Amino acid sequence: MTRILVGYDGSEAARAAAKFAANLARRLSDAMTLAYVVPPIPAEALSPVLDANQAAREHFAYAEQLLNNAAAELGSGVEITTQVLGGHPAAALEELARDHDVELVAVGSHGLNPVERALLGSTASRLVRTCRKPVVVIPAAAWRAAGPPSP
Repeated sequence: MTRILVGYDGSEAARAAAKFAANLARRLSDAMTLAYVVPPIPAEALSPVLDANQAAREHFAYAEQLLNNAAAELGSGVEITTQVLGGHPAAALEELARDHDVELVAVGSHGLNPVERALLGSTASRLVRTCRKPVVVIPAAAWRAAGPPSP
């Protein structure tokens, strides 16, 4: 059995990517992993009142609950596992795809324009350029225009 990896952050585009992946996994008798990546806390965000360790624990707990809810919403008919990772999102997803039996990576696109992408970076754009596994990107606009896409 192969596995589809879905980068999941709870956004509309991520939900569309998860639904797309679940539908595909059901058709192919595959399994899927929903993965949330907790990014590092920038040093400038830290203050005497913000405990970085506590903030990270809370973020990991939030991510676990988000993934569990998403897995429940996707329903039956597909084996779904969840994983919360730490690190930079594209790098962590790429490493997970490389080190596990992943055949396809699915992510949502937040629809950033080229200027926003240049300034902010894009997990989807980086994965498309660097991941050695096939990557499917579900655009946020597709979700808003017609609902979540099906394979």
